[in-house]
Amino acid sequence: MATQPPKSEIFEVEEPAATHTPAPTPRRSLATVIRQNRKIVFLVVALVLAAAGGRAWFYFSSYETTDDAQVDGHLHPVSARISGTILRVNPAIEDSHYVEAGTVIAEIDPADFQADRDRAQAEYERLRASSLAAEKDIVVTSSQSHGRLDLATAAVTEAEDSVASEKAALDAVQARLAQARDKFNYAEGDRQRFEHLLAKHEISQSEYDRASTEASTNREAITAAQADVTAAQKRISQAQSRLVQRKADLLAANAAPQQIASTRAKAEAAVSDASRAKAQLATVDLNLGYTKIIAPVSGIIGRKTVESGQ
Repeated sequence: MATQPPKSEIFEVEEPAATHTPAPTPRRSLATVIRQNRKIVFLVVALVLAAAGGRAWFYFSSYETTDDAQVDGHLHPVSARISGTILRVNPAIEDSHYVEAGTVIAEIDPADFQADRDRAQAEYERLRASSLAAEKDIVVTSSQSHGRLDLATAAVTEAEDSVASEKAALDAVQARLAQARDKFNYAEGDRQRFEHLLAKHEISQSEYDRASTEASTNREAITAAQADVTAAQKRISQAQSRLVQRKADLLAANAAPQQIASTRAKAEAAVSDASRAKAQLATVDLNLGYTKIIAPVSGIIGRKTVESGQ
């Protein structure tokens, strides 16, 4: 058996490929880099400065600037416009506290001012009603003036006619009285003559009685006529009184323009009084509103110097 010689280990060695080392690049200076990238550098610097400036603005804007160690701002003193007792102070009002404009800081007791307001309101309503009534009186007086003058003139004419009529009636009654007296005198003469004849028995009793009755009748006629005369005289007196009254009414009617002017003057005075009462009402309304002390602006309370009960 033939023996083979021992196998020897075989290594395949791969030679490395030939490498070509590039030629070394020469170094650039910092100034060269800055010149070549000038725009980028400027942009980066601008962004850094803008960010720093914004942050500084936000930081310093939260602080008040000072000039000569004083705060740059406005002071608004707040005080009451009326006198009274402090009824209530807003509990949120304290030194260094922020307050919005229009906030009620304190309230003065409004009881007295409310009473004044009620009185002023009642007085204004009374005077306003009076002024309205006076203005209506002007319209009524003006509308009635012309008609009143015509009626007064007609009334005077009627009263004059009545006096004339009553005087005519008196004349008639007086004439009847005179006639009755004449008849009585004639009848009385017959009676007296018949009385002598009866005593001599020259006439009968019946003839005397007839003459006596006629004389008595004429006497009664005289009495009645005298009563009519008295009544007629009384009616004349009454008619004359009515005439005087009607003439006075006519005189007043003739003064209608003056009455209208007087009524208008009274109305103007009533309107003026109502206007003054309205102004007074506005004043007491203001005083009632002033019982609430209001913050005029928004800001910080600098110093609180009021408490309830003061």
